[in-house]
Amino acid sequence: MWMFLSRALRRWVIAAVLVPLGAKALGAAGRGLERRSGRTRLTRGVQGAADLLGRQRRRGRR
Repeated sequence: MWMFLSRALRRWVIAAVLVPLGAKALGAAGRGLERRSGRTRLTRGVQGAADLLGRQRRRGRR
């Protein structure tokens, strides 16, 4: 029984804590890269990943 609880708890921690932090970190990294080197394919990709994670987080709140 504890094994199932810990799996659910780990999944919740990932969804509730790590995904939003990852989105913020990716967004900050993308903005920093864009400030240094301008708008490139890499910065668009990093910021797109941050937006995707942010959308998934907002979508889960509904």
